[in-house]
Amino acid sequence: MERLNLGDRYEVQQQLSKKPGRQTYLAVDHQTQQQVVIKLLIFSYDFSWDDFKLFEREAGILKTLNHPAIPQYLDSFDLDLPTLKGFAFVQTYISAKSLEEHLQAHRTFSELEVKQIAKDILGVLVYLHEQSPPVIHRDLKPSNILLTDRSAHSAGQVYVVDFGSVQNSVFQEGGTWTITGTYGYAPPEQFSGRAIPTSDLYSLGATLIHLATGRHPADSVEHNVSSQSDQVNQATHLSPGLRRWLRRITELSPKRRFVSSREALQELEALQSENESAIDKPTSSKITLTKSAEELLIQVPPLSVRQKPDRPQLLEQARTSSLVPSFARSLPSPLFILFLILLGAYYGVVLLIMFLLPIIGWALLAGVSLCIFAAPFFLIGNYAKAQLRLVKGREQDSIVLSREFWGVKFHSISTVFQRNQVKLQHLPLKKIEQVSANQISNFSILPMLIIWIDTQEYRLTNLTPLELDWLSQEIQDWLNLPDEQVIE
Repeated sequence: MERLNLGDRYEVQQQLSKKPGRQTYLAVDHQTQQQVVIKLLIFSYDFSWDDFKLFEREAGILKTLNHPAIPQYLDSFDLDLPTLKGFAFVQTYISAKSLEEHLQAHRTFSELEVKQIAKDILGVLVYLHEQSPPVIHRDLKPSNILLTDRSAHSAGQVYVVDFGSVQNSVFQEGGTWTITGTYGYAPPEQFSGRAIPTSDLYSLGATLIHLATGRHPADSVEHNVSSQSDQVNQATHLSPGLRRWLRRITELSPKRRFVSSREALQELEALQSENESAIDKPTSSKITLTKSAEELLIQVPPLSVRQKPDRPQLLEQARTSSLVPSFARSLPSPLFILFLILLGAYYGVVLLIMFLLPIIGWALLAGVSLCIFAAPFFLIGNYAKAQLRLVKGREQDSIVLSREFWGVKFHSISTVFQRNQVKLQHLPLKKIEQVSANQISNFSILPMLIIWIDTQEYRLTNLTPLELDWLSQEIQDWLNLPDEQVIE
């Protein structure tokens, strides 16, 4: 290309990009002998007023910004050459490859690098979003983020560039807006013209997921409204804490994302991913857990088919009693309990009818009545299957806890909730020692996990300690709950 001089002081070295009506060049400033970037808005057949507004806004906003990770505005001038007419502004040049170039070169990014890049970009977003009015980039993506000075101990210095889609006014219903953004990186609200500061957080999250997985967000966005969550779920090499953070920052509903870039940065800095690893399902557990981006289903089989707690062996002692016929001793526990109740009623009635030992007869009937009252609780607690279902909605989630005994579902409780209403409580294994009549009995109350929705509780009981930790992490991970909402 023939050398071109612009603005009487800038010598063009090469073209960096070209779009309809807009061109970007690398040039040398003859006054300072420094390389600069010149952005041009060309008067042509496809020139539009929206292009002019975006161009003018980019130059105007860059004038007001002063951040080491943002190009600095230097100059502006009109173009009036025989073959080139329009407007131009000049900004500092940053010699660095973009994240897009690193990805195309098949560079991989570790979790520590992803976190460092995220923190650096969030530092820029905090600066932009806390301007008055907030400055919204609206087109964060790998090609608009530069990375320099990578070392063995650092991911490199990050720069945010290309403010061509920038917005610095608050969205108002009924206003006229230019729709900008890149498919796969832009959040849904941006394509309806409603860009807000948390829109940049979504774009950052999509960019980080691309770095962590190597997959372009647009590869799975089409026909899949939960693609970002799906990609995060597949990134099993990332710590649970970082996966939760990424899922929250890329929530489709702006209300479910972090409320600000500062909060997102604080939550990220609080993560201890280097000390946190995924908890796998215990190998001996018979609990089943299935999950997708929209639903988490946990099924806890009856305690009778799982690990049994240490408790007084009353049933075993009853089976060996001489009062129990031999055919009944091999009955399954639920049927054996029912048999004992009927047997006690039978002996009580016989004693009363025969007027023999009436006190004992009445005592037997009282005991039978108590057993009839307590039996359903015992049977449900030990022989009912529990099922916990969490379903994700656009604005609210729902939870349903039900129990099933011999194919009959009952005791179902449900509600809808916001995630800030949720707390997870761990109740660990409790050893109990009973002393009575010179006899010592030891038994255990197995761990349980309580999900609190405000004051309503949903209990998963009779867990092992390993199952408690596993299920707690799975639920926390799926709901994207911060650590402060987990009560140990």
